[in-house]
Amino acid sequence: SALRTTLERGQLTYPKITTKPVVSVQAGEKTEGGTTGMAIDMETAQASTYLGGGDLSWQAINWSSPDALQLWFDLAAADYALKTEQDAGNVVTDNAFTHVISSALTTTPTFAEFLTAVGAGAAKVYANSGRQADTLYMSEDRFWYVFGLTSDAFAQFAAVTAGGIGPLNIVRSRGMDSGEMVVGDSKGLLVAETAGAPVELRAVEPAIGGLEVGIIGAFEAVVVDDGAFSLITSAS
Repeated sequence: SALRTTLERGQLTYPKITTKPVVSVQAGEKTEGGTTGMAIDMETAQASTYLGGGDLSWQAINWSSPDALQLWFDLAAADYALKTEQDAGNVVTDNAFTHVISSALTTTPTFAEFLTAVGAGAAKVYANSGRQADTLYMSEDRFWYVFGLTSDAFAQFAAVTAGGIGPLNIVRSRGMDSGEMVVGDSKGLLVAETAGAPVELRAVEPAIGGLEVGIIGAFEAVVVDDGAFSLITSAS
């Protein structure tokens, strides 16, 4: 759901806006209007390299069904996806924690209480950054808890569908810790990754009739605008 870019080297250099330009009503002809300039800091983040390796015999590769070689790459790629998702999840929740809402939301809220908390978080995002929240990120346990809620109440301004609530898309993430929910503008998150990651590695071992296998990829996630996310917590 985030903005994405290709990681060309081990570092990600990205612009972070510190001062936004201002527009104002001109007092009269040839008078200055908004004169506040845009200030941008170029920041650098060190990418993390993810690597997994293994060793398969010629017999396991050629005599197995399903193909053990392809199965290894599939399983390794799935774990790579989980680890990088956790990386991005930690970046979002750590930033959102600095803008946590004051909520009496319990661990077992009603549907109305849940919507109230989400609305408070989205309002905080706008107050902090001027951004309009477009995504609600939910840990697996929070998603399935809300999935099971039934109520006679309904959202006054927001239709609830399989894909979202009103203007908010719902993203359930295995990378978030239990109980976490974050609302924010998905364009405030930037992820950079090696092209084609995870890249498959293979090296033949003819002396022992085997194959050294591995996957590798570099990944980094950053929040480009502080205040673009807000954490919705429980009271416990």
